[in-house]
Amino acid sequence: FNEMYTKVIELAARAIVERREKKAARKQADSQRIIDNVYLNEDALFLVMEFLPPRDLFHTAFTCKALRDKMTTQVVVRSALIHGGHTTQICKTLHKLLSDKSIHVPSPLRLLRLINGKRCEICVTKKVNLVRPSLGVFACGDCMKTGGLTKVWDTTWDRYQTNKDAHDAIFSHPHLSTNRYWTKHYMWSDHRSDKAGELIGPLITFDDVDQMVSHAHGGIDDYIQNVLCAPPDEDYVEFNEMYTKTIERAARVIVERERKKKAKSRASNQRIIDSRRDRIGKMIAKLAVMLDESFRDAALKRTNTECGRYCMIFSLPFVHNLMEPYILIPGNIRKHILSGIADKINSKLRLIEKKHLLTLDFLSENDPFEAALKQHFSETTLASYDNLFDTKHASHYSAHTINRFKSRSLTDDKFFKFLKNDQLLDALAHLRVKDLSILLLPDKDAVQREPLLKKLAKNIWFSNLDEDASDDGRYGRAFASSQISFREATLALKAYSLWLTNKKHNGLRRLKFARHHAFESSSALPFLASKDFYGLYKHQDSAYDSLPH
Repeated sequence: FNEMYTKVIELAARAIVERREKKAARKQADSQRIIDNVYLNEDALFLVMEFLPPRDLFHTAFTCKALRDKMTTQVVVRSALIHGGHTTQICKTLHKLLSDKSIHVPSPLRLLRLINGKRCEICVTKKVNLVRPSLGVFACGDCMKTGGLTKVWDTTWDRYQTNKDAHDAIFSHPHLSTNRYWTKHYMWSDHRSDKAGELIGPLITFDDVDQMVSHAHGGIDDYIQNVLCAPPDEDYVEFNEMYTKTIERAARVIVERERKKKAKSRASNQRIIDSRRDRIGKMIAKLAVMLDESFRDAALKRTNTECGRYCMIFSLPFVHNLMEPYILIPGNIRKHILSGIADKINSKLRLIEKKHLLTLDFLSENDPFEAALKQHFSETTLASYDNLFDTKHASHYSAHTINRFKSRSLTDDKFFKFLKNDQLLDALAHLRVKDLSILLLPDKDAVQREPLLKKLAKNIWFSNLDEDASDDGRYGRAFASSQISFREATLALKAYSLWLTNKKHNGLRRLKFARHHAFESSSALPFLASKDFYGLYKHQDSAYDSLPH
């Protein structure tokens, strides 16, 4: 055993050494092959790297030493600006400092670390998003305040007052970067290097101020160049030129990217809405079978919208309220729920036929008011279910809410409550928002000749309508008294127009206003009834004076 061990141990040692040498040579050959490929395809490599986001560019650069050595400031700046976000803001801050030549020029790798930074480069614990505007370093607030990164130089000190001109020249020099607050300058405390051994931060530190004042050979610029050994101007050119060249292109790219992102989002939302509409359409088809054929189509009349999750609005308010939860989430609908909705719709809409609302058989031909009411509604609103359900408020929809998309139909819960309680005249008046002044108007030709008659009729109608009364007879009484008042008012207005012709010396604008005000203002009715034209004219003075002249 001993002889064999002695004989083999030397051979084994030589074999191990040879194996290690072969492995090292193989690794070196692989590395050289990678380096050769990088140099061989340099153009293709940089073409690809220009389109990489900053984080991917960071990972690529630190893949191997060859790629780290080939990283340039141009590639880093282009990637940071084109992809936007915090990286663009960091480049803007560095551009200001490098344009003033007030900080050390960062190498491409340091620049890459800055635009990808997430934590303070001093303590490596606190999260940081941006570089410090006056320092150009990635530092947290705690390191700035208590870590000794900055010192305060106060202009109230005696040494400042004794040599004020020299200090002012230093503090106003473009190569000096400080954060000034009132009389205090927060300055870089001393010259520092990062963990890679590269000089960082401003060129001029707190201790340099007093030395620059006492420097007698050439002034501030000589001290910066010869004592501080500031980088030459050529070192600042690459970053600043690349930034200037790329910033406009980056703005266009960012706008185009945002446009495509919004278009993609709209397309995605539209696909979701279309899918929901298809499901809702199937649900409505099942519901339609359960409704009476006479009002089926009119009851389910709807409009497609683009308002958030509301992709569909039903014309009838109570139908929309019943269907609203299942428009938002169609998957919640069940057969028994759909059957219950159909029963509620049928029970309400059957009241219209049960109360003979479309035929208006409950109105008497012998009563002047009811006869006029029957003629008006039979020709317009009550010609069909569609016409009845399309009766809407004249007011505009409210903005900034979903209510502006919802139906403003007057066939609402209040209308069906009137039908249920046999208040049929109230139901008809509700369809006109209690404004039945159209019954007072003469033929259409007269209204076309004098459009202000509509406003006059409306003022007279509401002045005679007793809204506190609850009986149906109040509309007939208001109609009878309004007819008389309307005839008298129209005659009085003709007389007032003739009376105004003698007032031409007051100006045509004033006379035109007086005539329009007499038609449109309800406060003019008492003066017209008493034919007090002079009192009406004086009453209009205050309204006329408030107009912009």
